[in-house]
Amino acid sequence: MFKQKATLPLLATIVFLLVAQFFMKPPVNWNPSFSYEDEIPYGTDALFLSLDSLFPGQPVYINHDNLYLSLSRYGSGANLFIIDTELKMDDEESAALFNWVRRGGQAFISLSKLSAALRDSFKIVTDMTFSSADSIHLHTDDNLFLRAATPISFYVSSFDSGRVSAAGYGAPDKTIFIKAAYGKGLFYLHLQPYAYANYNLLLRGSGPYVQKTLGLLPLRPLIWDEYHKNAKQQIVQTPMRYILSEAALRAAWFILLALVVLFLLFGGRRRQKAIPVLVPPKNESGSYLKTLGRFSMRRTQPLSLIKLKKKLALAWLRQHYGIDGRALDKELIRELSRRNILDENEARNWVMAMAMAGKKRDYSTAELIRLAGIIQKIYIPRTHEKAGKNELKHI
Repeated sequence: MFKQKATLPLLATIVFLLVAQFFMKPPVNWNPSFSYEDEIPYGTDALFLSLDSLFPGQPVYINHDNLYLSLSRYGSGANLFIIDTELKMDDEESAALFNWVRRGGQAFISLSKLSAALRDSFKIVTDMTFSSADSIHLHTDDNLFLRAATPISFYVSSFDSGRVSAAGYGAPDKTIFIKAAYGKGLFYLHLQPYAYANYNLLLRGSGPYVQKTLGLLPLRPLIWDEYHKNAKQQIVQTPMRYILSEAALRAAWFILLALVVLFLLFGGRRRQKAIPVLVPPKNESGSYLKTLGRFSMRRTQPLSLIKLKKKLALAWLRQHYGIDGRALDKELIRELSRRNILDENEARNWVMAMAMAGKKRDYSTAELIRLAGIIQKIYIPRTHEKAGKNELKHI
């Protein structure tokens, strides 16, 4: 009873925490997902909803596949829009992207850090800058102050001027937006993806800047890339992070933990019992037979024991070998030797001992042991004679 009272405060605390967790407003998710499905500060739900006004009358395709597989489905007469913190592509996918742009496609790629394939193709060199304030200042017509997930940002310090031209600046001497010609198409490379995030678009007034930069793209179908979103790749790689990010799954997880705790507190204690240590019984068969033999020696006439042993030996010979040994003659000696039951000398001694058994009225202990030792040889095959002498002892 005392133990149950002691667990009640703990149980009440757990229930209170679970209820508070269930009804508590989830904290703001500041992870930079840049996904069109996310309404979090660094999602792009607001931008995606405004695409109809930015590209009126043009379809928007959401890409969830590797560019190596998907670009051939859309054709080169489209715009590709990629926004993320960084872009990870293998050689085959990079080659597919460049081939698509060379045939006339136009790719708008906004990243915090350009990939090596893009830098090498246009001889781009980037440098890093650090902002001590909570905002990144863009020197635009609207003088934007953007909120980003990190105070570190990159800018283009040099590029191939024969194919690349500057299209926008983060500071008077820091290029963050360039336009690169490649074959029949164009690359628009932008280094401040947070300008397109929900928070800056709705609260920091980056709408005119977004309209101006995306207005460089021609009016044609738009391919919105979701395949390379880093946040989604991380969620896929960590199931627990995904469970805790969803309200329903998070509540189910905490309820499961509570049930486990309740079971350990109550069910486990009721079912747990002391397991007695059971000592297995000792095998006393050998001791019992020895005692029984000594008792028979004292209580029974030696003549009766000899006759019983003789009768049992003949019965065993008949049952196991099909030999009728009642005659106890030379034919039996040859049969025992021929079947390799006993060698010739052992067979002769055995037949003689069996013939003499029961002839006398009185036997001493020594005579009884000697006759018993000879008679019991019939039970031990010759191939296991040595082992049988150690394992069997007939009295």
